[in-house]
Amino acid sequence: MKRFFRADRVLRKLELTGLLFPRYNAGKFILLYAKGKGRRAMHPAMGQLFMRKIISAGITTFLFTIIFAIGEPDLFRIPNNLSLGDRLHEAFSSVCFYLLYAGPVIYVYGSMTSLLSEIIARFVAPRRWVQLTVSAVFHGVFGLILYQISLLAAAIFYLSDTIFFITRKKPLTPHITVASVLLPLGLWLASWIYIRMTG
Repeated sequence: MKRFFRADRVLRKLELTGLLFPRYNAGKFILLYAKGKGRRAMHPAMGQLFMRKIISAGITTFLFTIIFAIGEPDLFRIPNNLSLGDRLHEAFSSVCFYLLYAGPVIYVYGSMTSLLSEIIARFVAPRRWVQLTVSAVFHGVFGLILYQISLLAAAIFYLSDTIFFITRKKPLTPHITVASVLLPLGLWLASWIYIRMTG
């Protein structure tokens, strides 16, 4: 009986923080917890959160690399008098190199800090709009590690993750998560082929 009431308190806390998805029935959760299977019932919600962060990392890597490559097509010579065509040529040629550095950082550091930011926001704020505000602040703080460059990546990560969370209604699957990696990989491959073709 004590385990039942303890499970009820845990369930209410999870519902308030948003870490328990509505599609999991409350009675079923308590019953599973009472049978010693509480961890198995809670696992899918955190799995959904983690998969969303991986997908957001893929979207962020794709968008950040394109934006940064157009803004800084050549970090070494930094030409200021390029025409639009030359700038796009230099930008697309440098995409594959930028991806080699930005990709791992966004997937590892970006995903983990975004995950931590959202978990903290859900525990300290009961309302959804306050959670989004707190999460945005933490994204900005973690994004200051490399000043403007990392702050741009953090802003893109937060916006893409928030929009994806609001618009996506169906549960995520591992297949969708793995497929999201094809977005930056496809961009890298296209840039590499372009370099080979143009010399």
